[in-house]
Amino acid sequence: MIKPDELERCVQDPDIAISNITLLFTALGGDDESCQDLANTALEGCGPPPVTSLPTLEEQIRDGNSTQIYWACTLVGRWFGASASTPGLSRSIQGSLCQVFSREVDLAAKERAAWALGQSNSLEPQTREILESQLKVASPRLQRLIETALQSSAV
Repeated sequence: MIKPDELERCVQDPDIAISNITLLFTALGGDDESCQDLANTALEGCGPPPVTSLPTLEEQIRDGNSTQIYWACTLVGRWFGASASTPGLSRSIQGSLCQVFSREVDLAAKERAAWALGQSNSLEPQTREILESQLKVASPRLQRLIETALQSSAV
C-alpha cells in the first residue's frame, strides 16, 4: 500500500521524486485519487530522469494506462532534451514511443509521445516512417506535434 506521506516527500523534493519513479507510477495506476494527484504533482516538478530510470519508463510506455504513458513519455522527452546522443537506448525508446500511436489510449498520451520524439536529436528511419504515416490520421494538434518532431530532427 502506498503511503501518502511518501508521495508528499516526492512532491516537496524533486530529487526524491526522481529516485522514486516506480512508486510514483504505482500511485498513478492505483485507485486512490489523492495518491494519483500527489504523484502527478511530484512528476510535474521532476527534471530529466537518470539513464537508470529508462527501463522503468519504457515499461510504463508499453504496458501502462493513459496517465502512466503520458508521464513516462514526458520524462523520456525530458531525458532526450537533456542527454547526448545514445543511439542504442534512443532506438529502443523511439520504438516504444511509436507503439503508443497504435494503442487504445487517450489522445493526450499520443500527443505526449509525439512531443517526446520531437525532443530527440535524431529520429530513426523507422520512427520517421511511422510518424509520417500517422500524419494522415492524426488530429490537428497531434499533426502539429508530429510535424515538429519530423522537422526538429531533420536528416
